[in-house]
Amino acid sequence: MARGYQGSGSPFSGGSPFRGFQEKLARMMQGRYGADSLNRFLLGVAIVCIVLSLFPPLRFISYATTVLLIICIARMYSRNYTARSRENLAFLRITTAPRQFIKITRLRIRHRTTKCYKKCPFCKTYFSLPKGKGKVSATCPSCHKKHTYRT
Repeated sequence: MARGYQGSGSPFSGGSPFRGFQEKLARMMQGRYGADSLNRFLLGVAIVCIVLSLFPPLRFISYATTVLLIICIARMYSRNYTARSRENLAFLRITTAPRQFIKITRLRIRHRTTKCYKKCPFCKTYFSLPKGKGKVSATCPSCHKKHTYRT
């Protein structure tokens, strides 16, 4: 009988050939902080820096890429949950307005034919109304105050 793939790594047995590696990685990451929003952002900026460093006048950006990747890896393997959570929370607080603007813009583009998005004058929350209905009296879902809008 010929020797081939056997055990959990066999493509014929339905297991992944990287199963042992995945288990070792999972055991190693126990008790570590892992990835969060700040890490994903840092990784995205590092990828943009890698692409920019391909152009000859911008080769110095590779140093920034290295620093960003080291910070990202150090945060992922850190065991200090409280410090990493505070850093991530501060990042999320700073980026709340841009993230909300991007979210509303995406919704406006996606539903541009059926809905219009209005801002409550009292609490500044965005909500949707049906498009093309003329004057509509709507109640804000957050502060529950009524206001008249033109759609």
